[in-house]
Amino acid sequence: MISFLILAIDIKVVYIDEFTGNPVVKPYKVPDGKKAVEYLFEKLSSPPKMYKTFVPEDIFRAAYFLDDTLVIDLKGKNLKKLNFLEERMVLYQILISLFRTFSVSTVYLLVDGRSETTLSNFVDISYAFSREDWQTWPVEVNQF
Repeated sequence: MISFLILAIDIKVVYIDEFTGNPVVKPYKVPDGKKAVEYLFEKLSSPPKMYKTFVPEDIFRAAYFLDDTLVIDLKGKNLKKLNFLEERMVLYQILISLFRTFSVSTVYLLVDGRSETTLSNFVDISYAFSREDWQTWPVEVNQF
């Protein structure tokens, strides 16, 4: 793990505008002593007024930087109640936020410390997600 990449940076968090349904990127300064990835997940799950999120509270377990890959370990129990749309939006918000914040080429997701085929019940996470595929918001506006 490369700790200097986790501390003392600015993060960029993606929320959904409640009125337009468009993704909105909000920058935050990581407070001293906070780990950037953990803080990013805190902010993802608690949007400011006028924005919404699909990311549940308390889903972050751990983060590991391996070369140019970021491995994120999530808590499965807080993902189990998501429907297909919610699960897909959680993935979109997490990936776009991570790629806008960190200079990594891929993100790989674990659930409860294990490699899984789906995030919860629907969305395939059996492969690493590439930066080049996640530069822009991948869904049409106003469909949620």
